[in-house]
Amino acid sequence: FTLIFGFYSGYWTTFLSQISRELVGPEYIAMGNGYLSFMIAVGSLLGGPCAGILIREKKEFQYAFYMAGASLIWSNVILLLV
Repeated sequence: FTLIFGFYSGYWTTFLSQISRELVGPEYIAMGNGYLSFMIAVGSLLGGPCAGILIREKKEFQYAFYMAGASLIWSNVILLLV
């Protein structure tokens, strides 16, 4: 799973500019990249503590995996709607 996740998450570096161009226009690509990078960082920084809280409260790892999967699905749904 780690290899597949790493392989498919490597597209962010090339895909980020295309998303920025579509969302904010070609004249604001740099600003769009900054905002998208910030949102990726927020998700990365909050994911670990949220998973830790779930594991501490429920005493099982499966809920942390459910939360991670739900987050990925919801982020894709929001991206498709935009």
